[in-house]
Amino acid sequence: MGLLWDIFCHKTRRPRGDVLRSTKVYDLGRSFWIAYFKIFHGFKLRGQHNIPDHGPVIFAPNHTSYYDPPVAGMCVPYQIRYMAMEELFRWKPLASLILAHGAYPVKLKSADKGAVATTLKILKNKEALMIFPEGGRSASYDLMPFEQGLARLMLQVGGTIVPTSIVGVYEAWSRHEPLPLWFHPIIVKFHTPIIVPRIEDRGELKERIDDLNEQIARPIRRRIKAWLRLKQRLDVP
Repeated sequence: MGLLWDIFCHKTRRPRGDVLRSTKVYDLGRSFWIAYFKIFHGFKLRGQHNIPDHGPVIFAPNHTSYYDPPVAGMCVPYQIRYMAMEELFRWKPLASLILAHGAYPVKLKSADKGAVATTLKILKNKEALMIFPEGGRSASYDLMPFEQGLARLMLQVGGTIVPTSIVGVYEAWSRHEPLPLWFHPIIVKFHTPIIVPRIEDRGELKERIDDLNEQIARPIRRRIKAWLRLKQRLDVP
């Protein structure tokens, strides 16, 4: 329960004025999720040393479950910003809660210029973001083709991308299940960060997107394959 203990002892709080300093509401939510996933899913964290100490940074996980945002976000010892579908902000109590946890609205399946502008502002302010490069939940552990947005945004600003793999969540709560299935183990791993230079030339930027997406996908894909081999060897469904 080391992560939870650190929060209670304020070991992970950033100094006042730090753009990555988390709010008390955020810390309370993080404490809840750490306890929940430890108790009901035997949660484990790998690669904690790969978490950058400063922004701009984007954490880029694979996405198979509604569990993904909280289980990956709780591992980072500072405030993270998220895109969330616009519909979630229509009910004021929920909107207040997710705003306090760093979310901001995005219109799905459209070129939301407002969300793009907000994201660029966050990155230029040297904050932290979590963006799922697949753009939605996959129906299996197979990675869906990555959207171009994450790579394009970081190439415009320059900063760090942390490829992040989440395994066990598909078994715990896939898109095929209406409710979570407890006691399936979940493991989050932060892989070696990718340092992304700022690219000003539009042509060069466009050419770099596919290569950057592959750099993000490669360690995640490798981790998922290792997880599936382990399951097969242990004969775990």
